[in-house]
Amino acid sequence: MLPSCKIRTADASVRGVRTSISRPSLLTPIPEWCFLFYYEMLKYFRGPWEIVGTVVVAVLFYALLFLLPFLDRWPERRPFSRAIVIGAGGLLLTVVFTFLFISLRTVVKMPVTDPSVVRGKQLYQTLGCAACHRIHGEGEMIGPELSYVGAQRDADWLIRRLKDPESVALGSIMPAFAGLSEAELTDLTNYEMNLK
Repeated sequence: MLPSCKIRTADASVRGVRTSISRPSLLTPIPEWCFLFYYEMLKYFRGPWEIVGTVVVAVLFYALLFLLPFLDRWPERRPFSRAIVIGAGGLLLTVVFTFLFISLRTVVKMPVTDPSVVRGKQLYQTLGCAACHRIHGEGEMIGPELSYVGAQRDADWLIRRLKDPESVALGSIMPAFAGLSEAELTDLTNYEMNLK
């Protein structure tokens, strides 16, 4: 079973939000920090060698760890008099920290926000939505406040509201945005879904 992954985002409150509706997300899932070195090592095992990286290396590591007390029967207990075991442990730590360092350099260079959310925010500003809606204290209060709309509504409801506001709120004075493309609707909805 593979370790759990989290999505790197600019705000911790965005984690777990579905970031795309009609197309795959552009975010890169990142494994937990304690598995970063292993995922980095797996990049070097491609094609038919994947089985070596995923199964053989793990089985050998745990087998060696299990057999270590039986293999090293030297009665001396001072660490510096056990050069082979200390050297093997040092080599293992060097490999782990090297792969961890390489992986962390890659993680730091990753974008921290889904580009769809950024495009949605720009579209929100371009369409002048702040003339009627307030988000975290910015904008007018003619329409409903959107600061926490991502926690209150689902993506399908938000898309229906954008296409035909009357269908979800009778008497709504919000104009219909049926002229927006599917990509624009998705971007705007992703932005709203991230408002929590």
